[in-house]
Amino acid sequence: MGGRIGCHVALEENLSGLICLGYPLCAMGDRTKMRDEVLLALRTPVLFVQGTRDVLCPLDLLELVRLKMTAPNFLHVVQGGDHSLLVRKKDLGSETQEEIDLRVLEAIRHFVQQISER
Repeated sequence: MGGRIGCHVALEENLSGLICLGYPLCAMGDRTKMRDEVLLALRTPVLFVQGTRDVLCPLDLLELVRLKMTAPNFLHVVQGGDHSLLVRKKDLGSETQEEIDLRVLEAIRHFVQQISER
């Protein structure tokens, strides 16, 4: 819910950017109950960090919403990640969760650097 709340705050306050870690696009995982209105109203740059197994935000639906958004938006995908960006042990392969988390942090660092240069 933090990302969703942050988006609502960005409609009221002047923010440099938003980082949504597991945005809850679909209410209770129901693909027919989209929570995209606030995203479409945004003007603040936003980075979505999403797992491929996140039932609350299927990537195909997020991509459709991102195409309609007027705010600059970026996506970092966590392969095998759930809504909490955790990857199941059987899906980690030779990686560790810590290595995955470090890549997420690098994507966030890059995003913050990009919006700071504006």
